Amino acid sequence: MIRLGDGTELANHKTQDAIDHLWKYTHEFFNATEADQEMIKLGFGPDLKSLESAWKLKVNDIFLMAKLKIPENNYQLAGGKNGVHSEYLGHMLTEMHSICRVSIPMQFGN
Repeated sequence: MIRLGDGTELANHKTQDAIDHLWKYTHEFFNATEADQEMIKLGFGPDLKSLESAWKLKVNDIFLMAKLKIPENNYQLAGGKNGVHSEYLGHMLTEMHSICRVSIPMQFGN
């Protein structure tokens, strides 16, 4: 991230554009679902809210070094952790599965 942001003007611009596009998904990192809450109760996972401030500090430090900016638009999307996805997910999963099938041949019966 630092190399891209602090690289050429074009690299910085493309990296900032990607951040601007993807930032709206970051809020959900720290929203606990019912499953997350149950895992916390059982001692198998962290309290996601407790990680948020450390994450923000780290991201701020990296962005400062990379000459990047946290987007000012605070619009956040939610629902992915509860299975609410756009129509694009199906296309991406199909593509990822096809890569796996081509890259890793089946080894059954050999």
